[in-house]
This record gives sequence, structure tokens and C-alpha cells, in this order.
Amino acid sequence: MNQEELDPKEVNEVQQESTNEVAENQEVHTEQEDNEAVKTVEAEDDHEEPKEQKLAIPDVDALSIDECIALIKEHVGQYSPDRIKGIVESARSRVLRELNAERDAQKAKYLEEGGNIIDFEQDFDQPKRKELGAVYVQYRDKLRKFYADLEAELGSNLKTKLQIIEEIKGLPMMEGSAKEKYEKFKSLRAKWNDTGLVPKTEARNVWANYNHHVDNFFDFLRLAYDLIDRDYQNNLDEKIAMIEELETMAQGDVNPELFKTLQKAHSRWKKIGPVPREKKDEIWERFKAITAVIHEKRDAFNEAIKVENDKKVAAKKAIVAKIVALNAETREKHSGWQKASKELEAIRAEFKAVGFVRSEENDQVWEEYKAAQREFNQLKNAFYKEEKKKQRANLEAKQKLVELAESVKDSDDFGATASILKKAQADWKKTGYV
Repeated sequence: MNQEELDPKEVNEVQQESTNEVAENQEVHTEQEDNEAVKTVEAEDDHEEPKEQKLAIPDVDALSIDECIALIKEHVGQYSPDRIKGIVESARSRVLRELNAERDAQKAKYLEEGGNIIDFEQDFDQPKRKELGAVYVQYRDKLRKFYADLEAELGSNLKTKLQIIEEIKGLPMMEGSAKEKYEKFKSLRAKWNDTGLVPKTEARNVWANYNHHVDNFFDFLRLAYDLIDRDYQNNLDEKIAMIEELETMAQGDVNPELFKTLQKAHSRWKKIGPVPREKKDEIWERFKAITAVIHEKRDAFNEAIKVENDKKVAAKKAIVAKIVALNAETREKHSGWQKASKELEAIRAEFKAVGFVRSEENDQVWEEYKAAQREFNQLKNAFYKEEKKKQRANLEAKQKLVELAESVKDSDDFGATASILKKAQADWKKTGYV
């Protein structure tokens, strides 16, 4: 570099601006931590991209076993395994609950009829359980491969970023003018920004090392004012554009897309670089302000969802109470149980209509709902079991009366025979239906 490229006056300016660039990057982190009013959505590590959003979990309680298995197959075939864990595990849990309930019911019936538990375990088969197991193994295999590939990718990214740092470190010794070195630096910075995540254990050190050598480069390079001003102005324009986009979106309906855009904006903010000093505080305060507004909207949005979920939980609990009340009623006739069964079907339809609930209480309510139904079925089965016993006793009594009539039909003692048959007819009416 020759003496004419940069004069001593510009040296101090470049050094101060480069310090501001690192400070501004750090400011995004420190101010977000210190100011609770601005709950900034950041990636897990300072300079890393946010993870891809996981897919929303559908209402698996409303699906049949076949629909749940089909749902798992569809998502395993179409999406990255790290995005579908909630869907796969929820649907699998739903299917297993049904399959386990079916198995337990059949086992109880088998044992009640005098069967042996060992024979049951050997002979009992559930094709749906095997089908579920096969697709779940496929999902786990894809998940293991995903993390293996991710580990390899992170290692490759680390190697690339370390090489970029070495190149930035060597820029001051590179032949050429200040402008040529600056252009080379911009290409390296773009390559850095385009390179993906690195292992979490290395992330902060790599980021700090990168910033250190960027700072050293700017200290040495002493870029001309026109180049710095142009770059700073471009950075300012880009940050203003991001803020304006957020401000426009915040005026519309609140939805998850708004929160995703804010998250991406915070990640991008630190990569853009510094702005003119006279605009730095103003643009940062404006960015903090829209961040606070969006987070207030997010809190209200989440609270509205919570209120709605609480209503659904309360509705489901009330429905469970109806089943419990239904179980408490006494029924001594077939018609009574028929009516109760229809009432239960209506209650089940009402429960299903409430829909999926994103609440920690959902599993508890679901178990109470299933338990109440099981109690109803047990009571119903007990009633009909007792009815069958009565019918068998009635049948035996009627058969004895028939045998009695057969035994006296050829008797010559018509008076005695008539008396016997008359009493048999009266006893027949008392025995009840079969």
C-alpha cells in the first residue's frame, strides 16, 4: 500500500469505525439480555441461523388408528425427520393407546373365559402394531442419518470458516490497493454469511476469532471515507427496509409468520454490519421499539390461545362428568341400556367436536374420558352377563315343565293330569323370558 491511498487523518476514522462495527454486533446481544422489555428472538448461538421450524401437531385424538399411521407415513416420506418429531410421537402414542386398550380388553376376556396368559401372549396378533413399528423404525433410521449428516456438515462448515478467518488474517499482507483488499474482504464476508452452522462447542470461539481479525483488518486497511460511507449507508438502508417491513406487518393481523419474520430480522441484523455513527442509536432504538411491539402482540396472541384452550379443557371435563353421571344411574332393563348407549354416543360426538387442545391437561382429561367410557362398558357388560344367567335358569325351568307335561300326557287319570298341567302353565308364566 502506498502513502497516497490513505492519509493519517483517515487512519483514526477507520479504526474508530471498525471498533463501532464490532461493538454494534455485540450491542445486539448485550442490550437484548439487559432489557427485559425487548425479548429478542435469537438463534441459539450468537452468529448462527435459527433452526427450521417444526411442523404443527394436528389433532391426533380426532383420527382413527389407520389415519394416524397414514399421517406418520406421509410425514416420514415428505419432511426432514427433525421437523416431525412431535407429529410422529403424538400419533404413535395415540395408536399405542388404542392398541394397548384393545389388547388389554381381549386379554381380560380371554382370561375370564379360562384362557392361559402364556397362550394368549403367543397367539395374540395386532397387524397394526407391526405396521406402526415398521414405519417408526424407518423414521428413527432417517433421524439417525439426519444427525450423522448434520455432524459431517457442521465439521465441513467449521473447516470453511476457519479457512475464511485465515484469509482475512492474511489480507493486510496481500498485494494490491486498499480497494482491492476491501473487495476481497467483502467476498470473504459473503462466503462467511453463506456458510452454515458449526458445532455448538466451537461456535462462540469461531465467532469471536472472526470478529477479532475483521477488526484488525479494518484497523490496518484504513478504508477511504467514500468506501466506508457507501457501505455504511447500504447497511443503514437495509436495516431501515427490515424495520419498515416489520412495522407494516405489525399493523395487520397477528399470526406466526410475523414472529418468524422478526426472528429472521434479528439474525440478519448482526450480519449486515455497522451504519453511520450519527444514525446508529436512532436506528437501533427504532428496531427495539418494533421488537417490543411485536412481542406484546405475541404475548396477547399466546394468551388468547391459552384462554381458548382453557375453555376447551373445561368443556371436555364437563363432558366427562356427563359420562360419570350416566354411569351412576341404575338400569334394570334392556331398553334402559339401549337408551344409555345412545346417550353415550351423543356425548362422544360432543367430546370429539370440542377439538384438539394444546394444553398440559389434555392427556389427563383424555385418560379420564377413556376411564369413564370403560366403566360404562363394564357396567353394561355386567348387566347383560347377569341377564344371560337368568335366561339360562328360565330355560332350564321351562324344559323341566315340558318334561313334566310329556310324562303325564298319556295318563288315564284325567283329573290329576289336568291339575298338574294347570299348575305347570302357571309356573311357566312365572319363569320369565328366554
